[in-house]
This record gives sequence, C-alpha cells and structure tokens, in this order.
Amino acid sequence: HYSLNIPPVDGAVDTVHYLKAQGAELMVTTSRVNNVPGLTEQLVERHFGQAFSQIKYARFNGEADRLSKGEICRDEMVDFHIDDMTRHVVGVSSYGIGGLLMDQRWNQGFQNSTHITRVFGMGVVVEYVRKYEAAGI
Repeated sequence: HYSLNIPPVDGAVDTVHYLKAQGAELMVTTSRVNNVPGLTEQLVERHFGQAFSQIKYARFNGEADRLSKGEICRDEMVDFHIDDMTRHVVGVSSYGIGGLLMDQRWNQGFQNSTHITRVFGMGVVVEYVRKYEAAGI
C-alpha cells in the first residue's frame, strides 16, 4: 500500500519549510518496512526537497537490527517529535523529548501528558514547538 502518490499531510510542506527557514535541523524517523526505503526517500524529496538532513528507519515489527523511534531521537539528541502513532510519541517522550500527537482515528484513547500534546493539524505545529522550547521541554 506504499505509493509515490501519497500526499503530505495538509500544512506539512509549509510548516517544514518555515521551521527550516528558522534554522531548525529536521530529521525524518519512520517505521516503514524494509522494502520501501527508496520509496520513502523519493516521497520526502518530492514533497519537501532537501529540508530534512536525514531519514532514520526505526523498528517496524520488533526487528533486532533497528532502534525504536525513542532510541533514535535520544541518540540524535532530538528536541521535539511529531507522530500519529501513540506508541511512538510515548516512547520518544520517555526520554524527556516533547512531542505532538497528530489527531487520527486510531489514537483517540490517548490523553495529553506533560511532554505530549494532541494537535489537530500541522497548522499549529510552529505554535507548539515555540511553547515547548520556551518551557525548556
């Protein structure tokens, strides 16, 4: 079900380019399966150009040769994480890294916590990034 025709989330392109223009170093962490890395790079390049400094592949189904998104973000000293999968944003936050949970039908059971806030679109990401930075999270 992976395709080059997958559109970016509404507002993602503008938000990514704005954050990059503000001096942010941006990285993609994905838990896509092993057989689609080339497709992932093509999609990122098509929609975001060179805005991301790197793409890191996290565990998909417990592969021993891959780190979790939390471990990758910890090792890369990431300040902030955005995801639509509850397990990933919770895992990343366990390392003290602030995050936004993009609202989706599959993550409705999650309640906001100290390091995680549910958001309803990319249009508010810049506002929340500033809030987390100001709070030192």
